[in-house]
Amino acid sequence: MKYLFVIFSLFLMAGCEVNSIKKVGYGKTLDTEVNAACFNKSFGHFQNSTGYILSVRTEIQGSSVLSYDLTIDGQRTAESHGQFTRNSFQLSKDFLAQLIEQCSY
Repeated sequence: MKYLFVIFSLFLMAGCEVNSIKKVGYGKTLDTEVNAACFNKSFGHFQNSTGYILSVRTEIQGSSVLSYDLTIDGQRTAESHGQFTRNSFQLSKDFLAQLIEQCSY
């Protein structure tokens, strides 16, 4: 009976299609203080400027953002997994640079 279950499980797994998940998260603890209102405004502009679905969670103290977790979802794009990885990494770097330039005290 055990062997029958193992064989049946293997057939089920073989029939499943394997898809590459193009979703990645970048967490950053900020070294410089960033204004929370400016952060939210910048994120909104950044979100509208890309074809990816972006979401962010922040840790805020007072009116400053201490850290953030940026999630980039490219599952609806036609990019390859490798292209998505390169583009999402560059996007996360661009977001950080924009924050430091526009929102740091």
